[in-house]
Amino acid sequence: FYEADRVDYIQKHGITTGINFWTPYAVDSRAYRLRESYETGRISYTLFKGETDDKEVPLDTVPELTDLASHNPVEYDGGFRMAIPLKFF
Repeated sequence: FYEADRVDYIQKHGITTGINFWTPYAVDSRAYRLRESYETGRISYTLFKGETDDKEVPLDTVPELTDLASHNPVEYDGGFRMAIPLKFF
């Protein structure tokens, strides 16, 4: 599970069409944020520099993410998402 402040719901006309999960990373005192986007039939990964910046950087900037670069995006057959929204009110 991800905390609420690390999840964004992608919605169109009030219907959830995707989910973004955010994971922080640090390399040599520099902060990065990995966005994992789960949409129907697809998972994509994008790395951003800083804690709030929207400057995209290559995935291999963070050594732990090097393998993701060769599998980006992941596409699969089927009309489903590999992430399920769960909200408590």
